[in-house]
Amino acid sequence: MNQDDITLLGQSRNIQDLLRRLEKAAAFLDFRYFSSNIVIRSPGELPKFKVLQNSPAEFEASKDYDIALVDPVITKLATTSLPFQYDQAFYVDAGFGHLWEAAVVHGYKTGLCIAIEINPTTRFLFGLDRCFDLPKSQTSRTSLYSAFINLALHTSFAAREILLAPAPVHVPPRLSPREYEVLSLSRDGHTAARIAEKLGIQSSTANQYIQSAMAKLGASNKVHAVNMAIKLRILK
Repeated sequence: MNQDDITLLGQSRNIQDLLRRLEKAAAFLDFRYFSSNIVIRSPGELPKFKVLQNSPAEFEASKDYDIALVDPVITKLATTSLPFQYDQAFYVDAGFGHLWEAAVVHGYKTGLCIAIEINPTTRFLFGLDRCFDLPKSQTSRTSLYSAFINLALHTSFAAREILLAPAPVHVPPRLSPREYEVLSLSRDGHTAARIAEKLGIQSSTANQYIQSAMAKLGASNKVHAVNMAIKLRILK
């Protein structure tokens, strides 16, 4: 894996691509698991987590909000932007050795973590985890930390685009005045022939307006179109 691969990871614009590229990058660095979270802290409210991770399904604690609130790794990431390592000693010293014991059976023996500030209330938290110790030589550790920070930085670019993207605004389709009239009369139970008579148009023309309204509403038939128009508050 080279820098172009890491840059491409940072340009991911959907969850599937980001997860796939993160798993490849983590494996390249000899880590099995990753956690990519955005934490939003607003005054007077509990923090909100937006989470992307590949933890095993049976490791339920990794998805437990209450545990996340007290996990010493998360707590430390709220106050520092420096990368650090967690291991058994880290959890024991913080008084949460039982959390490490629950995690190690799933392959979470040690890992690297870092927080990147997005704005004063929002932080990106990134971690890699594995079931064996980090390298002991200083040269190898320095190289690993450098690669880890680079990966975290580019992952943050993609995560903020994906996890903080505004929800799409759904704009109801605009019906023409005649489409509205035809659909309104359909709602009242009139047939195309009766609608044509009331509006002074041909039956075929009435049907064309119905078909046009159906297409705009994405409806499969006239009844579906009426129901969709009511749901979208086009018809009252």
